[in-house]
Amino acid sequence: MTRARIVGIIGAAVLVGLRRLTHALETDPAAQERAAREQFGMIRKGELLYRLVPKVDPGNDSGALPPRD
Repeated sequence: MTRARIVGIIGAAVLVGLRRLTHALETDPAAQERAAREQFGMIRKGELLYRLVPKVDPGNDSGALPPRD
């Protein structure tokens, strides 16, 4: 099997998954709520949202802003 054929098969599988997700988000209230909660941090009235922030390593500047001129 050629590489192009494998890529085509994988691409087709991804497309099928995206179509299923699109259909679920358009028609299934549970899928809509799950997406709203996971992607946008939405909560129901009376719930509390906890966000866990990773600990920052003080010796690592990867998250630091560049110095001002």
